[in-house]
Amino acid sequence: DGYLQNARVCVDLNRNKKCDCDSEPCAYTDENGKYTLQITEDQKKYPIVAEVINGTTIDKDTGKPVDKGYVLEAPAPEDVKEEMGKNEVPVTPLTTLVKQQIDLNPGLTLKDAEAKVKAKLGLTEENATLIDDYVAKENQDTTYKVLHRVAQVVAEAVGEALAQVKQTLGEDNYISKVAYAVSVVVNTVVEKLDQVVAEIVKEVSSGNDVNATTIAQIANSTVVQDISNMTSNSTALTEKLGEFQEKLEQASSAEEKSPVDA
Repeated sequence: DGYLQNARVCVDLNRNKKCDCDSEPCAYTDENGKYTLQITEDQKKYPIVAEVINGTTIDKDTGKPVDKGYVLEAPAPEDVKEEMGKNEVPVTPLTTLVKQQIDLNPGLTLKDAEAKVKAKLGLTEENATLIDDYVAKENQDTTYKVLHRVAQVVAEAVGEALAQVKQTLGEDNYISKVAYAVSVVVNTVVEKLDQVVAEIVKEVSSGNDVNATTIAQIANSTVVQDISNMTSNSTALTEKLGEFQEKLEQASSAEEKSPVDA
């Protein structure tokens, strides 16, 4: 997943993992994947969502519009500023994995959530962060080159998996359950991260070009197959979505009840 042009970005004020531009600050990314949102101090407490739009959003890795839409997320700007010292919030497949940890474990700090994902990636470099522009840094640091490849696989897997979920649920049902669908898919990705990294390292070590075909193969063998098994049974899919709906609602409730001061 390279820079994304014409992706819709918003502050997710109602935490439904989609952009409601009639009530939420929205913008579109430029040719360098950059976006600017005009937001208040209070709105900085909410996460960022990017909608990658089928046929409209251009992946600069390929120079072509994506053929499957998907959703990316990033932690709240306030947390990124306080814990990472960054004024800009990149929204990438890797920040999406970190955001998932926060969703399911509201007591985690951003750095703790990132550490959980880095552990799954086998990433030990303290200076490497997942809340970063890996495209800009990959020519200077091989760690970021691997992270770019991981992000490409994650984007491919999430796009294909969400397409299968949408096909099983139908358009209207999918739209109403998109937050839970994204959570189910991203959670499956997190569970398979060690396998994704192992496959990428194997290809790179063999001197093979990790091209679009290879990326799709890795995505299918590690993540998409599990989602395919789930979506082949609409009852099983509905139960899984219900399970994650309950998890997200419990986490949200726990977050609201947490005291400001211990």
